[in-house]
Amino acid sequence: SKMEEQIQNNTSTLKQIIVGLNATHQDIHSKMQLLTSEFKSLWKHLTWVESIRKLESELASACQQLNKLQHGTEAASRGLLSPSILDYRTLRTALVQVQSALAETGRTLPFPPEDEYLYAYYQQVKTKAVASQDDLVFIVTIPITDSSTTFNLFKVHSIPVFDQGIGHWMQWTRLDSYFGISEDLQHFISLTEQQFGECSHFTPRICPVNVPIVSITSASCTKSLYYGQHEGCERQLTSNQT
Repeated sequence: SKMEEQIQNNTSTLKQIIVGLNATHQDIHSKMQLLTSEFKSLWKHLTWVESIRKLESELASACQQLNKLQHGTEAASRGLLSPSILDYRTLRTALVQVQSALAETGRTLPFPPEDEYLYAYYQQVKTKAVASQDDLVFIVTIPITDSSTTFNLFKVHSIPVFDQGIGHWMQWTRLDSYFGISEDLQHFISLTEQQFGECSHFTPRICPVNVPIVSITSASCTKSLYYGQHEGCERQLTSNQT
């Protein structure tokens, strides 16, 4: 009958559609597997690239740290402090702690522990590197001052002066190159040019600890001239001045 024929036609059409859908599904499944495989491969590649980037970053950081250590060690070999060893913030924190510890001793730092003076500390402090089997230690020595070791320093010049009594130019001899008087006026120091050259180049100047501190009562021509006296002094004739 026509009904059966129509059903058969529809069934045949459905079978064809199902076969087509199955083929399409299989094709899609195959392509999805291929895409999944390619995605996994791409993901592995991206993961590998990211690992390489992290490794390169870690190596660059390690090289930077080694360079900083090298610069710090080279500076320490010359007795200098490098920001590679103590950065500005760490140095300032350390100086504040030292200043606090000195507060009750009557001593103080040569400069305030403030940002504008940190450059001077990098020039003033002494640094020494000490190596052991497992460690590298940097010993940083910070200068401190007190009233008994703080002096007003003067450069001494011997200028010829005409002596009316003998009619000749005279000049003081055997004077110290530099003369320092303590703030309490109880002591003085005398420095040669070489000793002064060993002092720091910043103000206040930090001089070697081997400079003798002498009582104000001790004899010294330079000291006498500072006070307008001539005790213990000698003069010599100089060539005529024009």
